[in-house]
Amino acid sequence: QIKETQGLLGIDSNIMNDIWIMLSERLQAIADLIEYGETMADIGTDHGFLPVYLIKTGKCPYAIATDISQNSLKKAENL
Repeated sequence: QIKETQGLLGIDSNIMNDIWIMLSERLQAIADLIEYGETMADIGTDHGFLPVYLIKTGKCPYAIATDISQNSLKKAENL
């Protein structure tokens, strides 16, 4: 489930069944730093690839994506 509240997206692992994302080298390096089971926050998420990837791979049960741009949040929401 994706919940939006004033520039914030909460992304729940229950909706990630059919999504697969290939990360850039830079985002993969960040993803590799996250421990399994952690909740993460992506401040300035832009496209939302990192939080969705971390949920899809099972590393994070929940992620928060934030951005001041509503267009960026829409991109993340539509993944």
